[in-house]
Amino acid sequence: MSAIDTARERLSAARSAVISAEEALDAAIRRRDAAEEALYRAEEDDLGGAS
Repeated sequence: MSAIDTARERLSAARSAVISAEEALDAAIRRRDAAEEALYRAEEDDLGGAS
């Protein structure tokens, strides 16, 4: 295997790792957004119940 082939394989692996990291980040952001929404709703419920 030539140095170019090795470099191409490493680049491909790095691209795959970046894609996986982006997917994990997107999922984490969705979970964070859902948690913030749940917190917001819970705070609204608490405020509504206190009135």
